[in-house]
Amino acid sequence: DFVLTPRAKNWNEFSILATSDVHFYTRKPQFKQLEQKPYEEKVLPDINSYISEYDNVIAINTGDNISNWTKEMSVARVEFAKIKKDGVTVPMFNAIGNHDFSNDPSCNSTYECSQNYFDVFGPTEYSLNIGKAHIVFLNNIIYTGHQDGGYGQSMVCEYGVTDEVYAWLQADLDAVTDKQDKMLIMCMHAPIFNNQFLNYDKIRPLLRKFGESHII
Repeated sequence: DFVLTPRAKNWNEFSILATSDVHFYTRKPQFKQLEQKPYEEKVLPDINSYISEYDNVIAINTGDNISNWTKEMSVARVEFAKIKKDGVTVPMFNAIGNHDFSNDPSCNSTYECSQNYFDVFGPTEYSLNIGKAHIVFLNNIIYTGHQDGGYGQSMVCEYGVTDEVYAWLQADLDAVTDKQDKMLIMCMHAPIFNNQFLNYDKIRPLLRKFGESHII
């Protein structure tokens, strides 16, 4: 349960900080030194310095927060909360990446393998409105099996949106009024523009209905 608090000022104009593929992996000390420490000492101060010059900042992160060891997904959330403007954590909205899925052999579906992510970051398909922008987040990672080695190894997958996710997306966009007066921002992990992307041919026409469309 949570409470929605109205924004104190106009957000018709806002800035986006886009990040992806931080791949935090803290299972072994040497990886923490190679990945998490440089982020904390170099990347994070750089980000916070950069966004200090902008108003109305949100962060959009398009996945691979962790490197397969998904039981430590909360490490990424703690690190992301350190992205701050004027001492306040910047709102971050996430899309799931292939390395955010568990390769626990007891999981045998896209849904089951995404539960560690879901527990920390929430749903894998959702949308929100800021000003005249409609921002959609999709899971475009489709489970197909497990690699040898069990938990901690990368999940085997294909890329695209399933028929179920496409139906959700279509219904979500149908609910947006005055599309030609709106900006659509679609956020996902895997690149969409390739022939192996499931339902690619159905998504492109949806983008054309809006006055302006972007993909992160």
